[in-house]
Amino acid sequence: MDNDEAFLLSDKYDIWKIQPDGKYAVNMTEGKGRSGNLQLSYANYVRSDIPAALSRVGVTKTIGKKEEIFLTVFDRTTKENGIATISADKPGLKSCFAGKYSLSSIAKAKDADLFAYRKGDYKNSPDVYTTTDRWASEKKWSAINPQQAEYNWADKRLVHWKAYDGTPLDGILLTPENLDPTKKYPMIIYFYEKTSEPLYNWAAPAPSRSTVNLTFFASRGYVVFVPDIVYVDGHPGESAYNCICSGAEAMCEQFPFI
Repeated sequence: MDNDEAFLLSDKYDIWKIQPDGKYAVNMTEGKGRSGNLQLSYANYVRSDIPAALSRVGVTKTIGKKEEIFLTVFDRTTKENGIATISADKPGLKSCFAGKYSLSSIAKAKDADLFAYRKGDYKNSPDVYTTTDRWASEKKWSAINPQQAEYNWADKRLVHWKAYDGTPLDGILLTPENLDPTKKYPMIIYFYEKTSEPLYNWAAPAPSRSTVNLTFFASRGYVVFVPDIVYVDGHPGESAYNCICSGAEAMCEQFPFI
């Protein structure tokens, strides 16, 4: 902050205001992140008063004593994304919202309360939007992927089950857009650590060096299951079995079309 009076520090959930000499630490989000299972992070959005080349590598101005601070919101329960604001001079969330979409490339006008950003979800590639009333309404400026309407795409849902040891788990289930629940579909399981967080990210059906393109297989008539894995130190194989195989059985019980 200005004059090095304090600095902002993020923990897993909240934002703290710390005095460099260690005399005080204030939870600026009042623990709302931890209590609501929300990940509140400083939004290093592009500012028009900072050269773009510097902004892209994280160079920002210091924060004024009463400056409004924008935060990104990630709901760790629903995997939704959004925006929140706080004031630099006192604790408390002024506004906080999240929705079933992804947000990126947020930029603010220098002399107006106007924001431009990219917004999308798993069925809509990110387009450019603007808002002049803090996301109470918005205007869409682009439609970059109309050709997608010609293809069978994927639907995504957040799924839950318990591992064999009782640990609650999350995962993603992709199904063909034209799913007929009265029919039977083969299921592919793709796993790597925890991958349920980008639930609302759009993925182009492009080849990759080391991963499976999930949308491609769902488009071809497969169900694709992506389970999170909770690892126990020293037991990676057993942990994977505990989470993946229990999830495979749970999906077949929950969804008869598999």
